[in-house]
Amino acid sequence: MGNEFVTYEQALALKELGFDDMCFCYFDNEKELRTCIGLNNWSSHEGFPLFVSAPLKQQVFRWFRERYEFLIIIRDIEIIASDKSGYRWKWVIFKLTDDIYIAEDKSILGSLTYEEAENACIDKLLEIAKQQDNGK
Repeated sequence: MGNEFVTYEQALALKELGFDDMCFCYFDNEKELRTCIGLNNWSSHEGFPLFVSAPLKQQVFRWFRERYEFLIIIRDIEIIASDKSGYRWKWVIFKLTDDIYIAEDKSILGSLTYEEAENACIDKLLEIAKQQDNGK
């Protein structure tokens, strides 16, 4: 089930961007994923170690859509080769209101799994959002 949540590094970057939605899990000060229903993005609390909320990837994609108006598409691509054929995954990011292309996975083969594509897309969203926020 850990694949449903962002990584520790992504959670920290989201916190810096202002993500403060309720989450089911958090990362403790040893970067371990822990359960705690209804946790906000606190950095510390009386008697508790430092921790950061761990949102579901679904929450993060919704947050980017609502806050930055980014539309994310993760799609499969068919790979045909003489020795191996199959499917891999690529992502594309658009500006929702204008349907303007922002970024895409430029690798030839994409990601091996859907989860890898989600993580790569979230990393790119974080990068774009930081640049956009710094430009304000």
